[in-house]
Amino acid sequence: MSYHSGGDGKPKGFGITGFQLKSRSERSNAIPPPPNSALSKQGYSTMSAITQNALSASWGIPKKRSKTEEEYFDEEDEQTTNTLEYIPAPGSPSYNLPANQESDSEEDPLDAYMAGIENQVKKETILSKITTEEDKPKGIRDDIESEDVEESYYRYMEENPLAGVQGDESDVEIEYDEDGNPIAPKKSKV
Repeated sequence: MSYHSGGDGKPKGFGITGFQLKSRSERSNAIPPPPNSALSKQGYSTMSAITQNALSASWGIPKKRSKTEEEYFDEEDEQTTNTLEYIPAPGSPSYNLPANQESDSEEDPLDAYMAGIENQVKKETILSKITTEEDKPKGIRDDIESEDVEESYYRYMEENPLAGVQGDESDVEIEYDEDGNPIAPKKSKV
């Protein structure tokens, strides 16, 4: 079997109709994608897009405007305010009452009533905490405090040292041979 290049009415190939090589003219070349496309047909970034973005070190990051010399030195001259980075709790050393509470010379009756209720609630919560702490039983660890199976066995063996021991009720003495093996006693056949 030899390869025919075609012509003279013979098909191109090995002579088997099911197995033929395609001619080069039938192949269609794929059109390459335009070089400026950033995404492939599957939606992924292409190598050209990756290399273009790799050249700029801060790709996707907003750029911060650089300060001029005047702006840099003007920042030091600005008055620093006494603002804390957190909100202090009432009663802490850094807590200052707001200015509107200190400047009120008149006390509103509603505010006085609400302050009285708040004080009463605080006292009741303190008293309830104290009573619940006293009434609350201590936690017990059952694995340590209570007796488990093994501990009860040891206690039983201490209380009953002869438990499980077979008594020597038989009057027959067992004789042993020179190797230490017991010799069975002779039984009467009567």
